[in-house]
Amino acid sequence: MSWDNQSNCFLNALADACYTALDAQATSADYNTSTPAGKPIFGINSDHKVTINVGDEANIRFDWTVDDGATVAGILGFSASANLEVNGSEEVADYPHAYGWYASEEGQLFDHLIEDAEDVLASQSRALSGQVTTQELASRFRNYLDLRHLTKEDTFSGETDYAAASSDPYSRNRGLECWWRHARGGVEFRVYERSTIDTSLAEERGTPTAASTGTTITVASKTWETDPQEHAGKLILIDSWYGGYDMRWYITSHTADVVTVPNQMHNEDAADASVTAYIFDQRYRTYVVNLSEMSKFEPRERPKLGTYDITIPLYRYEA
Repeated sequence: MSWDNQSNCFLNALADACYTALDAQATSADYNTSTPAGKPIFGINSDHKVTINVGDEANIRFDWTVDDGATVAGILGFSASANLEVNGSEEVADYPHAYGWYASEEGQLFDHLIEDAEDVLASQSRALSGQVTTQELASRFRNYLDLRHLTKEDTFSGETDYAAASSDPYSRNRGLECWWRHARGGVEFRVYERSTIDTSLAEERGTPTAASTGTTITVASKTWETDPQEHAGKLILIDSWYGGYDMRWYITSHTADVVTVPNQMHNEDAADASVTAYIFDQRYRTYVVNLSEMSKFEPRERPKLGTYDITIPLYRYEA
């Protein structure tokens, strides 16, 4: 659930499934298979809740009672107790989305290695003469997350998993314990040092030109470094992309002024001259929990403060 429009992003996969189904049966005058008109636009807001919008005020119903509907609703953070009608307005999920944990305050990520530590696996012998023979076998990488001053709500879920109903005093999909109950099975996860979508904190901004195509965004008057590419792996946000709704992409690569993104949306250009493009330095790495050092979820309470600290040892994920 990264909202970066890579092929492994749940929102991208869900959008593709919706568009394929809609294209196959479109009959409404409000719907056009070659534009965003009438198609759901998915995003994530600053409260970490999924948003759904429909272009050109078409009406789409999400039936949570059919097939895997309840499961999808749980992942998105919508209550499955009633079906969802989206009719030319923004619908916001009832809860933060599943399978993601966010710090609630600046400074809660107290420490994290800026680059992974490298452990060299080698065989080494030393002769009586003092001569040393070394055979390097491999390198392995590790890191850690040192989280501090987490609130009770930040930390615990009452032994509840993601997408499951919560119990007082905990909130659905909120506590780090939800993450632990998923990650302890060896499931890989991404780590972002910053996930904000506050445009005032953007590293770059500019005006996309009308020359942009479905998977490229040309930003006027830019002369970015390309050796190495200074923005590859970051995120680009298009403000008010279609119908006034934001869209965000992972930057696969770029030239001096043209960004390439993994997938287009709605058979529509990624940008046009009437909107603004923002680039955020939100690169990530993928890890699994080092279970040999963390075999239980046991945050440390700070006496009289009611906050919790926890250190999470990480192995870099290798596919």
